[in-house]
Amino acid sequence: MAEKPTGSVPCRRTSCVRAAGSGTRGFCESDYRRQIRMGLIGWRDAKAARRHVALLRSLGWSYEQVAAEAGVSTWVVHKLDIGVTRRLRRESETALLAIQVRPHESQRSVDGTGTYRRCEALLWMAWPWPEIARRVGVAPYTLATLRTRREPVSYRVAMRVAAAYEELSHLHGPSKQTATKAQRAGYAPPAAWDEDSIDDPRARPAGIRRAS
Repeated sequence: MAEKPTGSVPCRRTSCVRAAGSGTRGFCESDYRRQIRMGLIGWRDAKAARRHVALLRSLGWSYEQVAAEAGVSTWVVHKLDIGVTRRLRRESETALLAIQVRPHESQRSVDGTGTYRRCEALLWMAWPWPEIARRVGVAPYTLATLRTRREPVSYRVAMRVAAAYEELSHLHGPSKQTATKAQRAGYAPPAAWDEDSIDDPRARPAGIRRAS
């Protein structure tokens, strides 16, 4: 069995006996070219990662929180978000796109999409605004107005709505009139969403039914 080369840094592929090249990320020249051909390393257009970072930012994430979650530097995330970065390493893109779209506690307000979807789903399940608002700890008018205007919400409100949704979304509420109005309005039921899609503005509900 061939031995690893001595006096130089070995290729990072454990079964390779060649020395690592210069500027090849720890691979020998041959393995480095193979990694590029396979699309495992190299440079990628930054557009997809930029959109994802912008979405996370709208949900309250700070640059530091995104960077920590992806295992990249804060400077990478910042330059990507402001449009300075046009290309980024595939590894960085993969790590950034792997971050789940969800609200994150910070000093920023968060996009209200997931909050309003949860409210609409609870209305669909016959839970009226006063009961939803009571559990969230705000006035019914306040919650309904925020939804109508599609304004950002605080992280506290987002999490309280999420908790009410977790508790009630599998139960039918007391107001048949509320359910009828919600279903006629085309609101999506809880079954139309999963935890990976409900907070993502890009996602679309499945299985919406309108009352006849």
